[in-house]
Amino acid sequence: TIGAGGRTILLNSTKTPLETIRIKNIVQQGGTNIFINDNGGTNVIVDLLLDDIKLQGIMATGIAFTKVFAYLDMKKITVNYVPSASKAFIGISITGNEGANLEWCHVNHGITSAVNNSYGFAFANCKAIWLTRCQADTCGVDGFRFDACQYVYGNGLSASLCGGDGIVLSGSDFTIGNSYFGGR
Repeated sequence: TIGAGGRTILLNSTKTPLETIRIKNIVQQGGTNIFINDNGGTNVIVDLLLDDIKLQGIMATGIAFTKVFAYLDMKKITVNYVPSASKAFIGISITGNEGANLEWCHVNHGITSAVNNSYGFAFANCKAIWLTRCQADTCGVDGFRFDACQYVYGNGLSASLCGGDGIVLSGSDFTIGNSYFGGR
């Protein structure tokens, strides 16, 4: 268990590539930007696994990865927010990724979330995204958002009580099955 605070884990690839990283069994209470990389380091991060991660009472984006990932595997991730009407949140944000697999990931913004810019999952400029049994609940805007992703596969997805759309696919090729997307 990690206590409250700001950024918790920074993956810094500015000086050297990072390979075969395993982060498991983490419980975080409070904080912002819990898992984040250095936003475009010159070296790649290859083969990252996040498994059984619980982020509770988060007050900003929970997980944000940008550009440098050659493969990302996320399993059993829960991001629960402190309900707020004044802050914008993204539960899981992935940009410029080569390949990602998310299984049993859940983002919950809380029943009082009315923020215009709160999203469950946001993906942009990714090569391939696989999602299985992922849920976005009570998001102020969209549950799942995909912008310019070359391939998206989703199965067993759920977005409910979102203020905007359950799923937004813009400039992305996709295959979605056995899923539910609803609004308020």
